[in-house]
Amino acid sequence: MRHARFVLTSATLLALALAVGARADTDASAERSEPPPDISSSETVAIEGESPGYKDIRVSDRAPNMYGQTGLFRVTSAKVGEGGYFDLGLHGRYFYGDNFIIDQSTNQAGYGAISFGAAIFDYAELSATGLFAANENSRMTPHVTFTTGDFATSLKLAFPVSVVAFGVDTRLLFPAGRDKLGPELDNFNLQAQGLFTLDLWEELDVPLRAHLNAGYAYQNRGTDPERLFSTPTEQILALTFEYTYYDRVVYGLGIEAPLPYVTPFVELTGEYLLAPDAGFTDAPLRVTPGVRITPGRGLAFDLGADLRLLGGGRLIEGVATPPPWQVHAGLSYNFSPFVAETRVEIRELRGKVGGIVTDAESGEPVPDAVLEFEQVDGPRISANTDGRYRSYDLRPGPLRVTVSHPDYKPRTVDSAVQVDQTMPLDVALTPDPKYGTLKGVVVDEDDLNVPAILELVDERNKLETYQLPGGSYRLDLLPGSYQAVVKAEGYLQQGRAIKVERSQPTIEDFVLKPEPKQRVTILKTDSIEITSTIHFEFSKWRILAESYHILDEVVDIMLKHPEVKRVKVEGHTDAVGEAEYNQLLSDNRAQAVIDYLIEHGVEEERLESIGHGEDLPIATNETEEGRAQNRRVEFNIIERE
Repeated sequence: MRHARFVLTSATLLALALAVGARADTDASAERSEPPPDISSSETVAIEGESPGYKDIRVSDRAPNMYGQTGLFRVTSAKVGEGGYFDLGLHGRYFYGDNFIIDQSTNQAGYGAISFGAAIFDYAELSATGLFAANENSRMTPHVTFTTGDFATSLKLAFPVSVVAFGVDTRLLFPAGRDKLGPELDNFNLQAQGLFTLDLWEELDVPLRAHLNAGYAYQNRGTDPERLFSTPTEQILALTFEYTYYDRVVYGLGIEAPLPYVTPFVELTGEYLLAPDAGFTDAPLRVTPGVRITPGRGLAFDLGADLRLLGGGRLIEGVATPPPWQVHAGLSYNFSPFVAETRVEIRELRGKVGGIVTDAESGEPVPDAVLEFEQVDGPRISANTDGRYRSYDLRPGPLRVTVSHPDYKPRTVDSAVQVDQTMPLDVALTPDPKYGTLKGVVVDEDDLNVPAILELVDERNKLETYQLPGGSYRLDLLPGSYQAVVKAEGYLQQGRAIKVERSQPTIEDFVLKPEPKQRVTILKTDSIEITSTIHFEFSKWRILAESYHILDEVVDIMLKHPEVKRVKVEGHTDAVGEAEYNQLLSDNRAQAVIDYLIEHGVEEERLESIGHGEDLPIATNETEEGRAQNRRVEFNIIERE
């Protein structure tokens, strides 16, 4: 009778809670005459490209396990859910079998739990659970045993970090004493475990959650030796209590797929007994496939079954033998008297806009454009690097969107939001770049202004020519990279690579050298021949200033003759010293020459270098005169129009 009264009371409490919650929904709806407000900035998060808004209420978000904590059947989630919410749960299990523990007998067992849980400040969870069980065995006297009044309470702390959460959980269980109603305080079980949850649904919309639990259970056995059940008859009692009187290591793994209305899941749970003579195969290990049905409004129905993998092979004193199988059923209701009902309405009446922001002239995507929704008291969002975006949840109806970018004219467009749809909204922006300033002077070696011509080639290979009659210039240019060449009658041509920054001045002065009466460079069909020697520091690759005039002539030839498409700069040394060092020296000297040519205006793609070391002499290395001839740099044309 105690058992029957307890079940009736549990069911009555849960039904009452459902009725109160439904009445609260009706009252809140009746009192609200205005449409739900827009989502405020405090309830949305501005992220790059997309804001997730609220999740689908048809998908299970929070439901209690058999101990009242957010989880599955036995596995506990490391997450808590939103603070201010409560849940009521009613769980039951059933088993029927022949010859279980006692030969030539039939046995059926039922377990039940009613739980109450509360989420506090989004990171803490409290729960309290009443447990009861009944067992009938045809060969026992009496046939039926039952227990009521077992009580468990727990505290869980959660620490969410993006798609994962870590937590700790402590649970205190007080089973009822033998032939007593109510918990026996000197016979308690204290369990502490660490929790880990991976949730890809909440952040990434991927229907996957995984939970991992591991911990330790301490059992205070008290002073009653009769608690150590040993005979088959006493094992039936242990089955009724489903209680083990030894310390043990507990662990569990749960995986679930949160889908609309239905969440399939599977648990793997087990223990390692710290009992005398108990091995790993004696400890319970079970797999529990199941499904959670969520019709909405906080209701959840759980169905599943235990399938024993380990344990039950032999009777162990003080250890409850797990049944080979059990079926599970659960009913829970999640509610809050504190969270405004309008929030639920906002989740139901939602829509979005999405599309791509492009350049109106080129059609190319515009990355990082900023979108602001004028009818919404919410945050701005930015487009992704590919120009695409999707808004957070918006109230259905007309919508005005302003799109801006530093390099484009802002644009305002009108659209509309439809319930449960992402309305397409592509926006093309007109370029409005901000210019940079390039200025400087062209002078000779005596610092006198030289009338000149400035040629600029931009990144699109477009050539612009500017006359500089006074030798000075100031130009407003689009931001970007340019290749500059300065020409003046009677002077060697000179150039350099220039980068113009937006809204900033760039100063480039050019010092032109007069064209020599007797040149030391000659343009031939397959080479640029030099009739002098380029000198470097002894055993190093720094070019001596006395040789700059030679390289200035090479620059002049290459700037005047764009048909010379590619030149290979080849370095050579004499045979003095180690061959390996001579190879390194020739490589670096050839590269130093290329660096000078690039610095003075020759495009990098027209040049390449190679060092030959002492391998290709043109004279004997036995005399100083021969070694001087071997120390040389050659300019060989490898591509020419």
